Amino acid sequence: MNKKTINMLILIILLIIVSFIIYFFYRDNKTDDNDNKVEVLEEIKAYDYQLTVDKTDLFKELFAELANLLKDDDYDEKNYAELVAKLFVTDFYDLESKITKDDVGGLQFISPMIKDNFLLKAKDTIYHHIESNIYGDRKQELPSVTKVEIIDIKSVTFQYEDIIDEKAYELIIGCKYKKDMDYSNEIKLTIIHEGSKLNIVAVE
Repeated sequence: MNKKTINMLILIILLIIVSFIIYFFYRDNKTDDNDNKVEVLEEIKAYDYQLTVDKTDLFKELFAELANLLKDDDYDEKNYAELVAKLFVTDFYDLESKITKDDVGGLQFISPMIKDNFLLKAKDTIYHHIESNIYGDRKQELPSVTKVEIIDIKSVTFQYEDIIDEKAYELIIGCKYKKDMDYSNEIKLTIIHEGSKLNIVAVE
């Protein structure tokens, strides 16, 4: 075997190795881009709410209630606040339906004022240990929300720096899971008015 043939074989082998490296790097670093890849089933455009195909049946039921409520210009605002709270808790605490730790639920109900910090905190805490399920082979057991209910709701004054909402809502939400795994059963939320929307500004 002459030198030219040996060099050609070495080049082919190197190309094969590089191709495998690129393939496995892309596969292992593939992310799930919800905005671009998850099918949207329904939208409430005036309020920028979306129902995507990956949501749980409970979330879909509550979203239908919200869409029906907001069709009426003269809707019951207290009911609106309750549905926002229920939808958030249903989505945020249902980790079983999430694909990766970056798939943080309920963000569309969070105030833009706290969204970035809330997202970072969620990824560092409750979402931190979620194993990837991109290939559908996750064996990890995670909480699945089966029921949410309003335990208490009251009107409060919310103030942060120069923002004041004298008709904000404070709610306590009860949350039940398919299996008790020591996750939060009662969540306290503060909801404020931001334009035409009610957004969550505190989660405890």
